[in-house]
Amino acid sequence: MNSSFKILACLSVLCLSCDDEPNEIKFGEDTFSYLQIASYGDYFGGAQLVIFDITNNHQYVPPINLSSFEYQTIEAKIYFQDGTEILNFDPKNEETRSVFQLPDDFNSGFHVSPDKKFLTYSDYEDINLVNLETGDITNITQGKEGDFRNTKWSPNGQMVVVRNNISKKQESEDYTTSTANFKIYSLDDQSWQDVEMYSEFASPGRINWSPNSDALVYNQNSAVFMFSLKNNTLSRITSEEIVATNPTFSKDGKMITYYKSDLSQNGDNWQDHLTIYKLETETHHVLSELNSFGASWNDTSTKILYGAEDGIYLYDLSSETNQMILASRESIFYYLFQWLH
Repeated sequence: MNSSFKILACLSVLCLSCDDEPNEIKFGEDTFSYLQIASYGDYFGGAQLVIFDITNNHQYVPPINLSSFEYQTIEAKIYFQDGTEILNFDPKNEETRSVFQLPDDFNSGFHVSPDKKFLTYSDYEDINLVNLETGDITNITQGKEGDFRNTKWSPNGQMVVVRNNISKKQESEDYTTSTANFKIYSLDDQSWQDVEMYSEFASPGRINWSPNSDALVYNQNSAVFMFSLKNNTLSRITSEEIVATNPTFSKDGKMITYYKSDLSQNGDNWQDHLTIYKLETETHHVLSELNSFGASWNDTSTKILYGAEDGIYLYDLSSETNQMILASRESIFYYLFQWLH
């Protein structure tokens, strides 16, 4: 690294902490958190968490350190990892407390159960279940084929969906294909259930729970699919004419947002448009023509936060309006928006 780049990187860290207003918290019903990351070409610096209150147009930088580009919110508390320690930060009283000390730093994708009694994480091979009341750690995937990543608890706290990376061989081919699927672990009886996949030879994208914990949505083969746990069926939500990614349920379970790209663009000026799907009417509606990412629903399913190249936006379903909340800054990338309720 040359000296000019070192200076630039140092200045970026200082800039991440800058705020024209005093660094004191303002907390309301339209408060959310996000990560800001120093970005220069292919270089990404450390992540810093910021809390922003829309009503007061005020941001606050908590005195915490994140060692990864991920965090979780439960009941307005922020769960994050610093080295081998999982902690939570309470913005309302500005207190940080330790949740669990991981055995080592070779881990990925922690997730805390909604009732805050359990924690799961991957050691890049298996999924470990931590009882936060006793401190006991159980390997729940030991002996199963492949490696396991990216755990996500169901809203009712009774199940965990995990990504299972495996290699498979097609009958017509002489070589194996690296692919993946999803499996559901039940806390009650320690049983496993496979999530039906559209294709066994195509790696899926992100997966998310319905608020009632009775369905999952994921993207695979350029489409969005919904798997029902009630009747163990898979249904396709999007058409073959588009590329659809990153589906997320609304908090009332009546809608799904996803990102739509038009195949007719054939790779030129590729754009991801925030789109909404209504389950009752089975209709699709594009909410934003901006090239966007990272949708987050509020608790009343009336507002959606999302990112675009020029900043963070808020879409209000009641008024059907788009509003820029926070403009982008040079060499700073905004990421992982989450409401704090």
